[in-house]
Amino acid sequence: MKNLIVLLLLPLILISCVHSVSQEIKPQLLQRKISSDGADQIESHTFEAEAGKFKSHISWTVDPFPPNNDVARALVEFEPDNSPNNACQSIRFIQIARVEKSLGVDYEWDHFEKNRKIMRTESSPGVEPGYFVDHLSDRCKKGQPCSIFFRDHWPNADESQDGYKQSASHIKKASLIDYPFGWTEFEKISAEACAYCQSSKKYYGCVRWSARWPLMGPRELGFTSYSEKPSRTFAEALRRFTEFYSKNTQ
Repeated sequence: MKNLIVLLLLPLILISCVHSVSQEIKPQLLQRKISSDGADQIESHTFEAEAGKFKSHISWTVDPFPPNNDVARALVEFEPDNSPNNACQSIRFIQIARVEKSLGVDYEWDHFEKNRKIMRTESSPGVEPGYFVDHLSDRCKKGQPCSIFFRDHWPNADESQDGYKQSASHIKKASLIDYPFGWTEFEKISAEACAYCQSSKKYYGCVRWSARWPLMGPRELGFTSYSEKPSRTFAEALRRFTEFYSKNTQ
């Protein structure tokens, strides 16, 4: 009789075990904890520019805040040279970005950041689609000035700074640090970060970087590149930004 009871209960026991295992595995997949896969990937470069030097360091790291998931970390710096030319009181970074889900589909921003998708670039000769000026759109209102500068939205004061070149001996490098997170929602981020002199309205150059983490398969860092001038995509994203907010935006 005891053996019969055990046989009758066995399917229920097995179903309970399978349910418990699936409940344990699912959160681990969604949280996407740190793994050795791609952990040693680093894109580190130095680019010589006409008026100074750019450095970039792109890698994967762990978010210091719970649940301590993986994030891409992008550091871009510009250090003016010590020549007597190109003095600037304030050197700052402007960054445009594109966020994609799988198969190259643009991520649909909603709620507080929904205005980002209104400002995205559209495909045209020389212009790539899906890019917007990287900013916190929930802190800005349509028709009112909004800062184009990355650090006005994410200061990250412990790791980045605005720069200047007051003289050949009085120089401070400018930098941008970005920590894209939300890899359970999207697959890829691409960005173009440009160093800009606020006083002369001159661009010193731009660095393009990207990171990708598909739902299935290894994560990866894209090739980092440098250009002396902003791309047409950058110019179009900036135009749409100022058109949406205000011509007085800076």
